[in-house]
Amino acid sequence: MNDLITAVVIGAISQMIFLNLTKNSATDVSVNTGINFNSLIYVGISVFAVTTLYNLSLKNKHITQLLLEALAVGVMTLVAGKISTTLVAELIRMTGISTPYGNEMVLVVTGILIHLVSEFAGVNKWYVMNGVAAM
Repeated sequence: MNDLITAVVIGAISQMIFLNLTKNSATDVSVNTGINFNSLIYVGISVFAVTTLYNLSLKNKHITQLLLEALAVGVMTLVAGKISTTLVAELIRMTGISTPYGNEMVLVVTGILIHLVSEFAGVNKWYVMNGVAAM
């Protein structure tokens, strides 16, 4: 039962983060309805994914560890993405460059940050020794 509670809490937290990030989204079609349809779709997919993965995790503990690793990578990506967005925006502002590739720059910087932090913090070494890939 604790696994189910954990899965529901993780799903709820991820939904709140996503809803907060998309609250002022340019793709928000809620002008007249007050509903962000992208967020509703995400919530539906999240609920389905959490319940499906919970059922699978009951049968296979490797999936539980994989889900925890995926959550950790997701949080690292969220944090690194926020930092990358700020860095790239500031770089573009300071240099006065006009580029249509801002999003791509953010993705590259995010990948670089995640890789460097994982390497220097020992995450990569831990993963090789203890991760699902080592099992």
